[in-house]
Amino acid sequence: MESFPRYTDVELVTLTAGGNDLRYLGTLMSVAYGSWLEARPATRVLGRRLRTAVIASPPTQRDVHAAARGLASIVEAVHERVPSTRVLLVNYLTVVGPETTPSRAAPFTDSELALFRRIADQLKEAFVMAEHLSAAELVDVASMSETHGLGSADPWVQGFAPRSTRQAALFHPTLAGMRAVAAAVVDHIESVNRR
Repeated sequence: MESFPRYTDVELVTLTAGGNDLRYLGTLMSVAYGSWLEARPATRVLGRRLRTAVIASPPTQRDVHAAARGLASIVEAVHERVPSTRVLLVNYLTVVGPETTPSRAAPFTDSELALFRRIADQLKEAFVMAEHLSAAELVDVASMSETHGLGSADPWVQGFAPRSTRQAALFHPTLAGMRAVAAAVVDHIESVNRR
């Protein structure tokens, strides 16, 4: 935040963060690559180790509280630099939804899928807590996108593709997903402004 300039005319800041604090996408990526490596004889042992090492220590309630405090501190830092700005906490789109089953795009076991749903719930909880700890408003795109996870008819996130040239996009929003997020932000602003 030190490099964040002190503008006086910023009206709106959106904030999506905290996933790394709960090791969310990192765990998704590690387990997906572990699964992919485990399916090959030459890398089977490496894949198994990668897959099991990251799920051995899932996030705790302490981690959730730390993520919430981290989000709230970012909101506070924004308000220190731009006191009159409105800050929207925009949580994460659903990656593993109710329709997600083991597949090429989601190379996880049922127990791993359950773990990812639990971490996503913890991340949602961190955002709710951060809203209560700060002067920010929550735009709950996680709940809005539950029927758009991997394996749905219209997923709003990229699935696993180990040979993709866009590795950074894996498990991140698609264009349709980002459009849905933008629409949710606009809807939130308009609904609050009508009150």
